Amino acid sequence: MTTRPGRLIIVTGLLPLEFEQHNERMTVKPTTGDIESAISAFLRQRDPDDRPVFSDIGWAGAALCKPEDWASQSEPLTGNNCACYPIFLPAKYQQILLKGFANSVLWPLFHYFPSLVEFSSAAYEDYFHMNRLFAERLQKYLRPGDTVWIQDHQLLLLAALLRQGLTELRIGLFLHISYPSFEIFRHLPGDWQEHILHGMLGADLIGFQSNEYAALFRKCVRHTFNSAGDGETLEYNNRLVRTGSFPVGIEHGRFDNIDLSQPDRQITSGFAQNFKGKKVIFSIDALDYTKGILHRIRACEYFIQQYPEYLGKVVFVLVVTPSREYLSRYAEHKKLIDQTVSHVNGKFGSLDWQPLFYMYKSLDFEELLSLYRLSDVALLTPLRDAMNLYAKEFVASRKDEKGVLILSELDGAADQLTGALLVNPNDIPSVANTIRSGLEMPEEEQRRHMQVMRKSVSRHDISRWGKDFLLALEDACARQEQFQVRQFDTYSQRSLLESYHSAHNRQLLLDYDGTLMPFFTQPADAKPGELVIETLARLAEDSRNSVCIISGRDAAILEDWLGHLPIHIVAEHGAQIRYRGGAWRRIALPAEEWKDKVISVMDHYTEKCPGAFVEKKNFSMVWHYRNADPQMAEKVKMNLHTALSEITAGLPLQVTLGKKIVEVRNRNIDKGSAVRNLLDREISDFILAIGDDRTDEDMFRALANKKHAFTIKVGAEASHALFNLPTPQSVISLLGALGHY
Repeated sequence: MTTRPGRLIIVTGLLPLEFEQHNERMTVKPTTGDIESAISAFLRQRDPDDRPVFSDIGWAGAALCKPEDWASQSEPLTGNNCACYPIFLPAKYQQILLKGFANSVLWPLFHYFPSLVEFSSAAYEDYFHMNRLFAERLQKYLRPGDTVWIQDHQLLLLAALLRQGLTELRIGLFLHISYPSFEIFRHLPGDWQEHILHGMLGADLIGFQSNEYAALFRKCVRHTFNSAGDGETLEYNNRLVRTGSFPVGIEHGRFDNIDLSQPDRQITSGFAQNFKGKKVIFSIDALDYTKGILHRIRACEYFIQQYPEYLGKVVFVLVVTPSREYLSRYAEHKKLIDQTVSHVNGKFGSLDWQPLFYMYKSLDFEELLSLYRLSDVALLTPLRDAMNLYAKEFVASRKDEKGVLILSELDGAADQLTGALLVNPNDIPSVANTIRSGLEMPEEEQRRHMQVMRKSVSRHDISRWGKDFLLALEDACARQEQFQVRQFDTYSQRSLLESYHSAHNRQLLLDYDGTLMPFFTQPADAKPGELVIETLARLAEDSRNSVCIISGRDAAILEDWLGHLPIHIVAEHGAQIRYRGGAWRRIALPAEEWKDKVISVMDHYTEKCPGAFVEKKNFSMVWHYRNADPQMAEKVKMNLHTALSEITAGLPLQVTLGKKIVEVRNRNIDKGSAVRNLLDREISDFILAIGDDRTDEDMFRALANKKHAFTIKVGAEASHALFNLPTPQSVISLLGALGHY
């Protein structure tokens, strides 16, 4: 197996090490944060022969100690058998990393709590400078060819900063927290939005916990930067950036395979004795306003009120793990939880029974496993959570296939754990009713639900998460190598001319606007001149050539301008086609059924953007803004795109952004499909395809693996095409050379 030339460098905000000063001696021990635990579990399970293979694995992050304390350690410090690369930050930036912008702005906003965001220009500036300093100090450890895997929201600017200094890095970014809608994201000041997205787009692959979060990110990028791309891929700054869903899993075997030791069984026995004869509802989460802990307590209160027959027969075990107690908001939240627990226990409890068994502590693994296995119901209902690993641990621990999981539908794990009973945590009566359903669910039904979830948790474990992400990153980088600006140099020209000369069946596939003719203020002014007509006619006269114009223009104008030539013509990106010497054929349904609604919206936005106009075609509608004020047009364009996307949802239509246009056309009608139809119709041993905009990328992708195919992008933009030419004039010059060859 071939070894990758570079190393894997995992980057977290902090190293997975905790430093403590005892007298004059520094001691070091591993930390147990969520991200550090996930990475550590992945590294423990990773097989050295797993693809992609790395020459070495290192872990970089801020070290909360002085450089001399680090150097004083007698043994090299490592994390999970990885070399540790310490980033030493000034005390100010250590605090920003721990308590600054990431926690005061990004955390509440990305979890849909905009009212709790503490907007501060100074905080953002500090966040930016912390990321920049982090990048500068990380770069000294990096080498060209390394793969850098950045973790979470503390370092969202890091990827772009690293790429400025080292272009030959493979960079992945994984966001462990949720990602918001564009409507929430735009609460940030405009320049913050652009800086954060630009920072993230420095990565080759950006991973999220769910498809929903990835789609929301892509929407933010398209609204902010007018970025093109297909599916999960975005085009930005002449690069391809792939996005995807990579839900974090757990170390499944740790919960599924372990049998408790004698001391651990004593822990379980102790819990069982406390809850003897009672149904146990277990709830655990970190102290955080996003977790909906107060909502859970209120749901328990409502449950007892509505179903008094459960008085004395059920106990709610509520565990809150300490988190960020140094922040006043969290301290206040804990105080409110304490008060609410006391209120419920005082209201319903007695000398020998209290409904809420409340613990504010971090549980040992054995205690946690005991409670998972002892519980009848796990109640895990955050208001917003990217991926609830407690839910997965509960499922993995239930080898007996018993127990019921009640999970928030606003949790990223809800898509994976389809056997859970889903609830809206804000609907207190519904949560209470679901608790009753869970307590009364027959064992056979419990097994059916649990079997489905256990299979999913086992399949998508922590090893699968890391492996899938790194393989996707490798694939993204391979695709990026094909997406370049490649000038059509003398060697390439000679190769094309020689292939053309030796071929017997040639296909020439040519876009029109921006390729054969330059753009004009008014589309009707782009009528082909004598040189274009003569060049096409000369090529078409050769019996070995099959010439096809593939354009976004409508059939009528193409027929008027080019219909006298012995060539194929494809109109409106493939909606209509006229084969050489034949009649026009429809491939798509006309726009009659939907055009009035679309035109109405386009006209509305045309009034807001002087200089814009609507072009009505048989199979598509196009809003042009080439003649409008650029700054005004950019803003109106994105609002129009959103409005059109909403009114066409559920229809077989697509809304696309082109060069100074917004177009609505039939879905699955594009130049790529048109090219595939032509290739199926005619055998060829030479193909030349030339185009200039996003719609032509479909054509280039369709030809990517075709032998004897030459693809050329007009303009200095990265493309799926093999080569670039600067202008339509250079295209005509090339075609003229072919005609005389």
